[in-house]
Amino acid sequence: MSTQTSIYAFISIFCFVLPVHWILICLYPQNPTSQLTQVCRNPCANFFLFFLSTLLISGALALIVGLACRRMQKVLRKPKIGEVLMERGFITDEDLEEALDDQNVPIGQILLKAGLITPYELSRGLAYKEKNDPVRLGEALVALGYASREDIDRALRRSRKRLGQILVEKGFLTHEELSGILAERRGR
Repeated sequence: MSTQTSIYAFISIFCFVLPVHWILICLYPQNPTSQLTQVCRNPCANFFLFFLSTLLISGALALIVGLACRRMQKVLRKPKIGEVLMERGFITDEDLEEALDDQNVPIGQILLKAGLITPYELSRGLAYKEKNDPVRLGEALVALGYASREDIDRALRRSRKRLGQILVEKGFLTHEELSGILAERRGR
């Protein structure tokens, strides 16, 4: 649960608890909370104690709701494709790490590995990018004449490969096996 959601949950619970708490104090003056709010002779101090006890009750309920939501998210979360493939024995932990490393390769590294730019051109492109913010590296390399738009597009497609596609390319599983597992995950 995000911080913003937690704040909304607390405010909602507080808005519910405040009138309920007030009604309970009025209807049952002998309950412990009612007695707590009548400790002082000063009405302002009593109101402060009432407000503080309401905050504490709301905070405790919000915490319980938050923990329950986190638990439900874990229970209802679909396992990631890598987890499913490891569980079924298609890949090992090392295979998954290797594929994830290939999935997160920066465009500059892809262009370097393909021999489309040199390390010097990459450093010049990065310097150009820094000077001309918000220019992206691919745009900087094209502007400097170090790479073509087509080279950048190919590198971008390669940098955005999905994990399953990378695992198929590396031979860890077939396209049919991947399609079957993905269809199962989608509930087909």
